[in-house]
Amino acid sequence: MSVHTDHQTKKPQELADRAIKLYTFLQELIQLQLKPVKHVNQYEKVFWLNNLPRESHVQSIFVNSRLNLQNSEYWLEISKPEIQNAPKPPFLLEKWLNSDHLSDFERQFPELLESIQISHGDDSKNTQKYEIKDVRSEVLPLWESYIADEWWPWQKKAKMSQPSQKLFSDLFSLYQRQEKFGEAYEVVMGFGCLLWKNADGETIQRHLFTVPVNVVFDADKSLIRISPSAEGLEFSL
Repeated sequence: MSVHTDHQTKKPQELADRAIKLYTFLQELIQLQLKPVKHVNQYEKVFWLNNLPRESHVQSIFVNSRLNLQNSEYWLEISKPEIQNAPKPPFLLEKWLNSDHLSDFERQFPELLESIQISHGDDSKNTQKYEIKDVRSEVLPLWESYIADEWWPWQKKAKMSQPSQKLFSDLFSLYQRQEKFGEAYEVVMGFGCLLWKNADGETIQRHLFTVPVNVVFDADKSLIRISPSAEGLEFSL
């Protein structure tokens, strides 16, 4: 005579359904225990959709009328901006510029060094000091031409691409955290913005409702996409 326990007679699908219901119950219980967020500043990171760069490598349903909220596979896509190096100075000028300053587009311009040390021959100890005052008539015209014709135009383009570079970097960091912590790290997209003061004079600034989203990084194409979660559109307050 064989004995079958209740567990053995359960169908696999029924056991799976029970597991899902238990998981859902625990998830909702945790949500009830969480304090409601009253201000967006309480979140670890907030991206405002109206601050999205209006660049060709940034595509979003919120700034591109060709994309549809319901039918689009993604809501935001950003390709990694190409970071162009600063233009190379003429050979005679290059030695008189600080190489670190060349790529710093926050500077007004890379300044000339007051003096430099130049090695002669293979002996690194055999150096000679030169001062800018002795060669100013030769170097200064090269510097002025380089700054006006090459460095400033590069600086302008570099500054324009800075918001896109920062957005890509921040989203990539978000992707890494989502990959590391899994379901314990939730990324949502908020819609609507409620701004008011309650009876206690406390300022309330938060979304009206949210939608869970996924952050996906495509290494082959060097792009990041924000898309609705696999469960589809599930709005939450």
